[in-house]
Amino acid sequence: MRAAAPEDNPHEIARPAVTSRCPATPPSGTEARPSRKGRRFFLTLTTAALAACGGDDGPTEPTATLNLTVARAYLVQAVQRPDGSVPLVAGREATVRVFPLANEANTAAPAVLVRLLEDGVPFDSVRITAPGAGVPTALDETAGAWTATIPGDRIRPGLSLEAVVDPDGAVAEASTADNGFPASGALALTVEEAPPLRIRFVSIVNGSETGFVDGDRISDYMALTEKIFPAATFEVDIRIGGVVSAVDDVSTAPGTVLQEVRQLQQTEDPNRIYVGVVADAAWPGGSGLALVGGYAAIIREGTATSRRVVFPHQIGHLMGRRHAPACDAGADTEFPYADDSIGQLGYDDGAVVPADTQDIMSICPLSNPWVSDYTWEAMLEEALARAGG
Repeated sequence: MRAAAPEDNPHEIARPAVTSRCPATPPSGTEARPSRKGRRFFLTLTTAALAACGGDDGPTEPTATLNLTVARAYLVQAVQRPDGSVPLVAGREATVRVFPLANEANTAAPAVLVRLLEDGVPFDSVRITAPGAGVPTALDETAGAWTATIPGDRIRPGLSLEAVVDPDGAVAEASTADNGFPASGALALTVEEAPPLRIRFVSIVNGSETGFVDGDRISDYMALTEKIFPAATFEVDIRIGGVVSAVDDVSTAPGTVLQEVRQLQQTEDPNRIYVGVVADAAWPGGSGLALVGGYAAIIREGTATSRRVVFPHQIGHLMGRRHAPACDAGADTEFPYADDSIGQLGYDDGAVVPADTQDIMSICPLSNPWVSDYTWEAMLEEALARAGG
C-alpha cells in the first residue's frame, strides 16, 4: 500500500498527449508518376488522405469510442452483498474487489486505484494492476474483479472507499467523467469492533475412555471457524486436567454431560466458551451438542474432516443460531435462502465461494460449507451484545 495522493478530485484523469502520424505540411496536387528509370513511384497524397490528416488545418486526434466505468466495489472478509452492506470486523484482513466495465470489446488493461478514507479523510490507497487484457463488457462477480488485500489495521470504524479505473489516463476513452465509483462521494462501510472468540477445550473422562485434544486437533477445529466467525482474534487453550463425568456411555445421556461442562464453565470462567471433547468410543454415533445461546458444548473426537465442520456448527449454536430449515422442519424459519445456501458470494483466501454453497448451520449432508450473510450478521450481533456493544 502507499499513501494516498493529495489530489482534490480522485476521479479526475489526465489524458496523455496523442502524437500524430500525419505530415506537418502535407504536399498537395501531386500525381503518381514513374521515375525516369521506371523502378520506383512517388507517393501520392490524395484529397481523401489529406482529409484523414486534418486537411489544411493540420492533424486531428482520432475519436475514441471506448468508455470505462466501475460497476461495483466493496470489501469482503468472508461473505458480502453486492452493495457492500455486510458489516466488517475491525482489525481483520479484508479483500477489496473492484469491477470495471467497458462499453465495447477491447484489449485494454487499465489499473484501478482504491482510496481508503476514515471519517471522510483519505489515509491510504492501493493501486491494483489489471488481472489480464480486456475489460469485461458485462458484470460477473465470480470473475473479472480487480482485487487486493487490505491489512487488518486499515479496517476501522468510519471507513469508506472510492475506486477509479485507469487513474493515469493510459487508455483512450470517449469520456473519463464516469471512471469513478461511487458516482459521487465515497462508499460508507460498516465496521464493528468485535470481541475475541475465547474457547477452552476440556477432555472428558467417561468410564475408561478419555477424550483426546491437542494442538493438531485444535487446528482442525479452528480451520474453518477462524474463516467464517466474525472476529479478528481467537483465544484458544486446553484446560489442564480432564473432567470425570458421571456418564460412561454418552449416547444414553449427552445432555447430562453437556450440563457438567456448563457447570465447570460457570465456575471457572463465565465469559469463556467451554467445549468438552468426548472419546469416539464413549459416544458412538455422536457428533456434537451445544446450548443455543450459551457458553458450553460437547463434541466427539471424530476425524479431521468432521472436526472441521462439526465444531463451527456448534459455535454457531452457542451464538444463538438454530439449524437452517431445509433438512430440519423445526429450525430457523427466518433463514432467508432456499436449500440452506449462503445466498451471496463468499470469499476464501482469494477464491470465490459460490452462492449455492450450504450455510454452516445446515444439517443437510455437508462437505465444504461456508457462512451466509444472514448467519455472519447474526453471530456478530450476538458477539457484540455479549461484549456490551
